Amino acid sequence: LCGRYSPSPEAVAVNAVGPLRAAEAVLAAAPSARFVFVSSCLVYGEAAQDGRPVSEDCPARPDTAYGRTKLQAEERLAELAATSGLDLRIARSFQ
Repeated sequence: LCGRYSPSPEAVAVNAVGPLRAAEAVLAAAPSARFVFVSSCLVYGEAAQDGRPVSEDCPARPDTAYGRTKLQAEERLAELAATSGLDLRIARSFQ
């Protein structure tokens, strides 16, 4: 249901908005807690394919709908952290 190139509304709701709502709930219940979001290597797009090394400063250029929604979540969470003081960590997982 994610979509191949453009994210479906369901994918945006689950992958991009869902983590934001979870982080907001954490802020309300335990404002000093650390929130860890597990993103995906797919936010790097082609740069993360074929086993090539990717550094943390590699630009995010997702080329799939799933990668785009994970990057959207990262961006929304970073904005929330900047405005609310949320202790945010983002981990980009690789297979």
